[in-house]
This record gives sequence, C-alpha cells and structure tokens, in this order.
Amino acid sequence: MGKVVKKEMPMWAKTGHSKPVSRREFLASGLLPFAVSAFVPGALGLLGTPFGAHAATNCPTSSGILPSFITLNLAGGAGLNANFLPRDAGNQLLPSYSKIGGGTAANLVTNNTVMPWNGMGPFLQGSGFLNGLQAGAPTALANTSVIGVCVQSRDDSSENPFDASGMVFKAGLVGSMLPNMGTERTPNGLSNKSAVISPPTPLVVSSVTSINNSIGYTAALRNLSTAQKAQISRLVSSLSTAQAAKLNSLSSTAQVQNLIDCAGLKNNELIAAGGAPALPAALQTVWGVNANTAANNEANVFANMVYHSLAGNGGVVNLQMGGYDYHDGSRNTGNTRDTAAGTAVGRILESAKAMGQKIFVYVTSDGSVTSNDSANPGANWVSDRGTGGLALFFMFDPAARPQTSGLQIGNFTNGQVANDSTFVGSDPAQAAQAVFANYMKFAGRMDLFNRVIPTSAPLSGAVLEGVLRV
Repeated sequence: MGKVVKKEMPMWAKTGHSKPVSRREFLASGLLPFAVSAFVPGALGLLGTPFGAHAATNCPTSSGILPSFITLNLAGGAGLNANFLPRDAGNQLLPSYSKIGGGTAANLVTNNTVMPWNGMGPFLQGSGFLNGLQAGAPTALANTSVIGVCVQSRDDSSENPFDASGMVFKAGLVGSMLPNMGTERTPNGLSNKSAVISPPTPLVVSSVTSINNSIGYTAALRNLSTAQKAQISRLVSSLSTAQAAKLNSLSSTAQVQNLIDCAGLKNNELIAAGGAPALPAALQTVWGVNANTAANNEANVFANMVYHSLAGNGGVVNLQMGGYDYHDGSRNTGNTRDTAAGTAVGRILESAKAMGQKIFVYVTSDGSVTSNDSANPGANWVSDRGTGGLALFFMFDPAARPQTSGLQIGNFTNGQVANDSTFVGSDPAQAAQAVFANYMKFAGRMDLFNRVIPTSAPLSGAVLEGVLRV
C-alpha cells in the first residue's frame, strides 16, 4: 500500500466555511486581507486592459493619455429635453415642444428663450439645468462645449445600457492609486447596465471615508507611529504574497499575486507621503465643503471622487443622483432637481478648470418625462415618456473651448420623439458607443478606439464619422 500524503487543509476549510467564490467570501475566509481588498476589484480588472501583464516593479499607474471621464446618471427619467432643446434632422427647431413643457417654437423664439447660450449650446434660457450649470461653473463654461444625444430609453428601468465606463477603462484610463469608482452597489456603480464591455468591479463610494480607507489607513491605524504603520504595511504585503498562491489556485489568474504585491507597495508609498491626498482648497470652494462637512455629504463625496480622477489617482468615475421621477403634476420639483443636476455638472467642470485639466462629463437618465400638451411654455409634468429621451456630454479644455461640428447626435421628429432610425435613436448601448467615440476624439486618441470597438463593428467607417461632433 502506497504512502498516504496528507494535504494541508485550506484556510477556508479550517474556518468552517465553504470554498469561497466571491470577493466578500475571500475576505471573510482570510485569503484576502482587508488592507489590500479595496484594491482588488480595480486591480483584477487590469487583467483585461490593453497594457498586458504588470510586474510587481511596474505597478499600474495613471495612463496619462486620457482625460477624466465622469458619468452622472439622473435616476428616474429627467426631462433633459426640456433644458437642452433637441432639433430636427436639419438642425432646425421643431414646430412645437408642447409635450416637453416648452410650448410652440414660435413662442420660444418670440420670448428669446431658445437662443444658444454663450455659444455653448441650445439651452432653454431660465431652465433649471442651465441655472445650476451657470452657478456651478462661473468660469469654466467659457471653455466648455456640450452635445445632445437623441436616444429613446426605458422609463424607470435599470436595464438601459448607457454605461460607457468599461469601454473607457479598456481604452486605457487607469488610476495610480484607486480603481474606477461608483456610487451605487452594482457591477458598474450605477443603476443602469454597461454597454459593450463591463468595467472592473468599482470601489463603491458612499462616504469620503470609503476613499480614505481604500488608499490609506483607518483612523485607528493613523494613531500608530510612522514606523509602526510601515511595519504593518510590510506585514500585509508579506501575507498577501504568501496567500496569493491560494487565491491564484482558486481563480486560475496568474497575475493576482503581482496585483496584490502592487497593492501592498502602494500602501507603503502612501504612508511615506503622509496618507491619502486631501481635497485641495480650490475644490473645497467649488463644491462648498470644508473640514467639518459630513463624510457622507453628497457634494463632499462627489468632490473627492472627481478630484481623485482629475489628479490621476483614480480611473473612471460613475456618479448618480436620485429624485428624477418627478412627474408630480407640478413643475417645481422638476426644476429643483434639474437645478441640482446642472449645479453638479457645473462643479465638475469648474473642478477641472481649477486643476487645469481636460474633462469629459456624460449625463444620462432612464427614460424621460412628458408634460400636459400645451402651446404655452411651463406646462406641468404628468407622466413618463422615454421615447423623448436625451443624453448629454460636456467637454472642457483649459486651453480653449473644444470645436464641434454640430449640437446633437441623432435628432427628434415633429412628433417630439427621438428618431429611432438613427444609429443612436433607439439603442442606449449604441448611444454610449457614440459618446465613447467622441470622448476618444476629444482625447486626441482615436488610434486607441479600435482596441475597444473593432473595425468590423457597426460603429465604423461612415457610421463612425456620422456620430463624431468633435
């Protein structure tokens, strides 16, 4: 009878757990230490990047080739089409915006409310979104361009594939300290689906503490001396190296060991630098926050996420605001929420201005809203109407306002709906691809576009040229 070789019981078995299959289970079983776990979602996503393997001495850093990409999703079906007025295929005003709360075009022109504002785009003068935009970006708008995307989408649904963050990640937008970030506990950090490519699991940020704990140490650990912190960091790095083989054998991913090594090295670097980078004073002013602002305050959370993206510490950022299912028979709720959305976009643009960085901001919503059918502007919102959907994207360049070849992609029909015969009209996923194409053109890196969208895809050749506005 041959000799029986006794195998060491795996750690997960020793602790009475079943074989771990999720990140949460790896963490609970002890295979994945807490101090490095926050890095793993973004790090694992690097396995699919175009940059190939990363040696432990060549940890991923900000690509430096792509500007920040921020998505703001307005959950509930915002009336973006009542703020940025869509036009027909000939780029002319529709005869009427009576179902969009705008009345007839004749009334709008007579009241001089639809003229392009400051050369940036056809915003309705006095609209909530524009008011917020002007308040949030008092200086950045002079160097900002905006494009509307006429696209139908499902009302009140998380099934709309608007998210472009996976495409942007694959093109090369990678943070040096943080993975991509989102505000919702979903696979992409938003309450919609990803288009074409799913991003790595994001760091879900519900509080500024979420960021600080991911790239630094908790308050308790910060009470230790620098030498003690460095010793703990070295220990974590050592443990992760030893445990990576177990994790690797379960996941069949040869790069996991190196990625965890990188996480440990980053912790050492942060200790030497004094912990997580603080929000600059200029951005505190832009967002109206200070040291006493609650860590879970929305403005504070957004400010820190945007800052880390602009600074190259983080990758793609997915933000979400709620309360946009506002068809309550009035106009007041919608105006208030539209103003809040415009203010958030304005502050993002103003943050880029303060830091001297280019930025691309993509605004989406699940469906849209309709008003009482009225020839007079300001009719009340009464129900959902996703066929009249619209998305927006903003481009800021500190050097000069980006030049554009049009105001919108796709168009609306005289029936006041997004034309479903265009590339973007009936498909949020194709709208997201068109937005991604314009982002790459804005970045000046169309040479990277085919890494993500192959030349055999529908969005190529004349179709691609037809959706570019930059």
